[in-house]
Amino acid sequence: MDEALAFLHWLEEARADRVEPFEYGRAFFRDDRPSVWDFNFLRVERGEPRAAELVAAANELMAHLDHRRVVVDDAAQAARLEPEFPLHAWTVERHLVMECRRPAELRGAPAREASREELGPLWAELGRRRGFDVDMRGITEAVVRTRYFAAFADGVPVSCCELYSRGGVGQVEDVVTLEEHRGRGLASAAVLAAVRASLDEGNALTFLLADADDWPQRLYERLGFETTGRRWRFQRLPSA
Repeated sequence: MDEALAFLHWLEEARADRVEPFEYGRAFFRDDRPSVWDFNFLRVERGEPRAAELVAAANELMAHLDHRRVVVDDAAQAARLEPEFPLHAWTVERHLVMECRRPAELRGAPAREASREELGPLWAELGRRRGFDVDMRGITEAVVRTRYFAAFADGVPVSCCELYSRGGVGQVEDVVTLEEHRGRGLASAAVLAAVRASLDEGNALTFLLADADDWPQRLYERLGFETTGRRWRFQRLPSA
């Protein structure tokens, strides 16, 4: 858990082009990607703030943005804050830090490493369906070793994920499958291909983040991942 969080913290800091301190931590910004929530947020790093204090800090530091986000990694802090943030019309996302302890054997659909060129049409289609097509990959590639893995149907990539590696730690990220191709083991194949590549690189730890309130965590458990920690994201939507 500590190594995974240290990796996440490092990556968040490396991708930022501006960092602003505040009483309880730091705010990270990417001014050329204001709509990307993962690049623009506050992270609580010290003290025992109340939700009202964090809301005020976010409103001040993120006044130029439509959204608000505060990230908390400490369970005791999150337990105190969870009942408070809804009073300010904020919501919460709970994420599991899951580490791969015993990767499952790959059965069924094959997957392999894929190039940006191969995955371009899939990414474009996913962006069209999501209504959000801001390219964030170049920023990540500039700061950390990044590889892409995909599973195919009729020779066309329909499921993919990313692998970030640094200092003996690998993170599997952005696992996606086109809806009409779900339920065929394609995401499992892509994730396991990334895990095996991480192991081949010599990473002692490979982890991912999973929504604590959604079903993919069960898939990751079957693939050999175990929950070792949690993160909380307190957020205000642009329309709130």
